[in-house]
Amino acid sequence: MAEGFFRVTLSQILYAQTIQNVLHFTGPAGGAELLPQLSAQVTGVWVTKVKGVQSQALKYIQVKCEFAQPGGPAPFNQSMNVPGTSSDSADLDPTKAVVWRLKTATAGKHGHGRVFIGGVAHNLWEFGLTTANAQTAFNNLGTDILAAWADADFTLCVGNKTPPLVYHPVIAFEVAPTSGHILKRTVGRGI
Repeated sequence: MAEGFFRVTLSQILYAQTIQNVLHFTGPAGGAELLPQLSAQVTGVWVTKVKGVQSQALKYIQVKCEFAQPGGPAPFNQSMNVPGTSSDSADLDPTKAVVWRLKTATAGKHGHGRVFIGGVAHNLWEFGLTTANAQTAFNNLGTDILAAWADADFTLCVGNKTPPLVYHPVIAFEVAPTSGHILKRTVGRGI
């Protein structure tokens, strides 16, 4: 069976600042009809689970799904207004983010990725390091996300940005020991 390669850009707003993360997926080969299905799965799994650790001040505003190969159908854009459901804005450092490392079974620079989770409480770090409780909570959340996608049509992957496209399935999430800083985390700058 042929395989499709997909790019999903999650856009969020935090205090009038855009935060974007790019996720890659493999899935069935097909046409534009696959993009709304992928968007629904990303919204149902990623957005639903991750918003639970993000402040109410952060809002998901768009999921953009597209084929990673050049020349594919037009992207599918799903607009939304979905706030985080965790701490309020008083408990928030708007410049810090949890850095989630995406691990695969492949070694080397194409075998790992990262995602920045903004809008999280400032008490996740002590003396510049991620607390053990925060690491455990985020690692468990990553396990839940992978379990939710286990039977899905699409598989979360890490791969190169340019052809030839080679993607490797994500097998684990790991929290970086230090925070990431959101200066302007948008596609094309820092990702």
